[in-house]
Amino acid sequence: MKALSERGQERGNLILALWLIVLLLILGSAYLTTLVSERRFSGVQERNLQAWYLALSGREFLDYYATPHSLEPLLEAPGNLCQEAQPLPGGGVLWAKVPVPLDSEEYYFEISKLPSGLLAVRGVVEGTLSSAGEEAVRLERRLYFKDNGEGGWDYALYGEVEGP
Repeated sequence: MKALSERGQERGNLILALWLIVLLLILGSAYLTTLVSERRFSGVQERNLQAWYLALSGREFLDYYATPHSLEPLLEAPGNLCQEAQPLPGGGVLWAKVPVPLDSEEYYFEISKLPSGLLAVRGVVEGTLSSAGEEAVRLERRLYFKDNGEGGWDYALYGEVEGP
């Protein structure tokens, strides 16, 4: 009898150990899923911040190269890939596209004039968020400016502005 109850106890211990292993596997996979999700979120946040700073760089580029009443000097500015003003779908004109650094295809800013007369400076970051072969993403931040009538540009905060 004693041997029979020891076998039952061993079997019970084995079942308990298997359930414990299953529980630990479930908790471990949930933890890893959370880590991957957090890493992706932090990557998106970092890229959004990069796009914002690219847009601010575009504003400084605009201030440095554009004259008070003309965007023409932007076309001859160093680093600008636009040799001439390019019409955009839906209206507007692209005046500058500048990669940062100059040999980059994933980080750039664009300066365009919208049909409404506003200037749009767009910082763009393209590419994957990790080396895991994820789909490419495109994150962008835009700043809008209006002519202040004194040879400069003021920030224009107009909710949703249509444009490229």
